[in-house]
Amino acid sequence: MKFVNRKEEIQFLQERYFCKNPQLVILYGRRRVGKTELALRFSKDKPHIYFLASETSERDNLEGLFSKIYDFYKDDILSYERNWENLFKYLSRKKERLILIIDEFPYLVSQNKSLPSIFQKGWDLYLKKSNIFLVLSGSSVSMMESYTLNYKSPLYGRRTGQWKLNPLKFRDLAGFFPNYKISERAAVYGAIGSIPAYLVKFAPKVSFWKNIEDNLLSKGTFLYEEIDFLLKQELREPKVYKNILKSIALGNTKFSEIMNAAGIDKSKLFIYLENLESLHFIEKRIPVLDSMRSKKSRYYIRDNFFRFYFRYILPNKSFLEEGQKKIILNKIRKDYDNYLGRYVWEDICRQFLWENLSRLPFIPEKIGKQWGVFRFSNRAQSYKIDLLALNSSEKKVMLIECKWKDNVETGKVLAGLKDKLCFLPHFGKNWISYYCVIAKSFKNKERFPDNVLLFDLKDWQD
Repeated sequence: MKFVNRKEEIQFLQERYFCKNPQLVILYGRRRVGKTELALRFSKDKPHIYFLASETSERDNLEGLFSKIYDFYKDDILSYERNWENLFKYLSRKKERLILIIDEFPYLVSQNKSLPSIFQKGWDLYLKKSNIFLVLSGSSVSMMESYTLNYKSPLYGRRTGQWKLNPLKFRDLAGFFPNYKISERAAVYGAIGSIPAYLVKFAPKVSFWKNIEDNLLSKGTFLYEEIDFLLKQELREPKVYKNILKSIALGNTKFSEIMNAAGIDKSKLFIYLENLESLHFIEKRIPVLDSMRSKKSRYYIRDNFFRFYFRYILPNKSFLEEGQKKIILNKIRKDYDNYLGRYVWEDICRQFLWENLSRLPFIPEKIGKQWGVFRFSNRAQSYKIDLLALNSSEKKVMLIECKWKDNVETGKVLAGLKDKLCFLPHFGKNWISYYCVIAKSFKNKERFPDNVLLFDLKDWQD
């Protein structure tokens, strides 16, 4: 697999490795995010043993792990009684630094719920006095958090470090598609997100639309079948979750809208949504100015690949199963700019702002979407601000409009932004207001007041 970025993660692991003390590092994150590649890249020039647990019996996994260790040390003592205690005892006697990576640790725990206690005992009696560098890795985020990081877990307090591996950033797509324009990378990001295992499926020397046809609309390909695989792997009722995800992808973001569109009982829907959140397939957002208890929460699909699938692939599966790729491809092409502007560009803009703080007039405490209803004396009006950046201590606020369009008329957009300030009366006389427009390109980019910022695609190339 192509390895892009992950400098911060590699540095973290290197620092832990060169500590003199034994290490127990927890590495976790959603499937396909690149945990295995990261662990192997970090350990490739160091003595290491990599073991991938499987969904078989505990005895078979233990035998497999012992065989890996035997292949490394060629020590006949490893052919004797094979159990966890003997494993820990044997490793504790080794003076050299050894990296032992146990991947998909949740598979082991699912076979023996007492395994965290067994590892705790092994650590306390043997490994904490050794030179081991033990990495426990897993794709089931909820299980890794419950069995290794939760304060009730026997392993709580034993770990010496933990890292949750997140998807790459939009900027990292340049490493996969060096010859693509920024707009083409944005199109890729909107279709498959930034999961490394998905990005490597797109051929960097082939056009974006050809990649869509070959990898997302072609029956039998990895990406065509991936969503079904993930839902069956992670959830007990994949059909129900499919229905929920489809309703959200089609624009039903309020709880009541999802409930009506999916036809699911209120009490059950709460549980289903919590499960999807725990897997990081969806996220619950609130207006950036509201407290965590806000009743204005909305649900959004978190992963662009999921969003693309449930918007374009699942509703057209019957056509695709019949090989009618061209019909669906043309349908997607007609809608795609609208899709990017509505769901994807705003996320890319938020990342750009956080990565370019030196170009902003102040350092924001937070940047997020703002929406609500403003009540006048005799009427109420709903409003939406793409992004709002603020620093309450400095009393500075910036209203941001994200336009996935070329030749944007700057003055018109700025006028609309300034009008929206009236919906935010708590930013009164003592506050300094700024305005920002981020577009593909501008029709006019002449001199504007100092409180106005304009960014277009050229700014990504700096």
